[in-house]
Amino acid sequence: MFELPGGHIDFGENLTDGLTREIREKFGVDVSIGDPFAAFTYVNDIKGFHSVEVVFFGTFSDSIENISCNPEDHSGFEWFTREEVVARRGEIQVGQYADLDSDGDPKYVAILRGFDMLNAGSTHGQLNHWQNKIDTWAQRLEKPYWEPLSQYARVVEEVGEVGRLLNHLYGDKPKKQEEARQELGEEIADVLFALICIANRHDIDLDAEMEKVLAKCYDRDGERFKKRSTS
Repeated sequence: MFELPGGHIDFGENLTDGLTREIREKFGVDVSIGDPFAAFTYVNDIKGFHSVEVVFFGTFSDSIENISCNPEDHSGFEWFTREEVVARRGEIQVGQYADLDSDGDPKYVAILRGFDMLNAGSTHGQLNHWQNKIDTWAQRLEKPYWEPLSQYARVVEEVGEVGRLLNHLYGDKPKKQEEARQELGEEIADVLFALICIANRHDIDLDAEMEKVLAKCYDRDGERFKKRSTS
């Protein structure tokens, strides 16, 4: 069974200092702690405590050849790609080594989020970035966000604009000569703007939710669709 490296902080200890200490105690190397990118809470009924877990990016300051596991903590370690994490998690049955399926496992979702943020070349959530920018603009208004049904109507309206343009481009309805030029990318962005406004009104973390959706693509639907031939 695998887990993320780390541990519990001591009373009064700084989060990053505590994580640096735990890594040194368990693996015998120093690590440079980066930005946090995920946080979740869980209850351990056996030990009787309620914990908040914060997940950080980090870089080994020492050579990885110097890693030596403390046998009191771990029997070994391995390096995994994103695809290997998904494959390994898919092998685990609920009740065997996990109490939650992959969609509801916050640690699994956090790991995938970290991979995707690194692959995107950023350690800041992409959707969260736009959620924050839109919220900064919206909070300048007397009524930052419309009521839910009005927001829904706005989404339908914007999706209709996308459908209208696609019909002009590929369908049987030609565009009138006097109609202004529309860009497909801008129309799709209008849909995203309207959806982000709904998410912001309901305090939804879209980065976290998209991680769950992508996890389903790899896990639940991993063998559902025919894959591209590699030959």
